[in-house]
Amino acid sequence: MESRVLDKSSNVNRQSSAPAGRSEVLVAKLAGFYGVVGSRPDEHGALALMAEILTQSAPDEEIDGALTRCAHECRYPIRLPDILQRIQGQEIPQLEAEGRKA
Repeated sequence: MESRVLDKSSNVNRQSSAPAGRSEVLVAKLAGFYGVVGSRPDEHGALALMAEILTQSAPDEEIDGALTRCAHECRYPIRLPDILQRIQGQEIPQLEAEGRKA
C-alpha cells in the first residue's frame, strides 16, 4: 500500500520545478507516508523541516526509495535519521552502525 502512496505523490513531484515547490510536495508525500506507517512527528513544522533537509540531501527518486525502504525495514517511529540512512550512497556501514549502537 505504501508504494501506491509514494507512486501517486512522485507523479505530482515531477510537475514541480521550483525548490520551494519541491519541499511543499515532499511535505504532502511525508504526510501520506506517515498516514500509512503511523507515528507522525508531533512537533509543529516537523514535516516541513524534514522536507527541507531531505530535498537538500537527495533527488526525489532517492528520497522515494528511502521512504519505501523505511516502510519495509524500520521499526516505528520512523524519523529523519532512518530516512537519511536509506538514501542511496548515504548508508552507514554495518561496522559503524554496530559501533553507534553499543
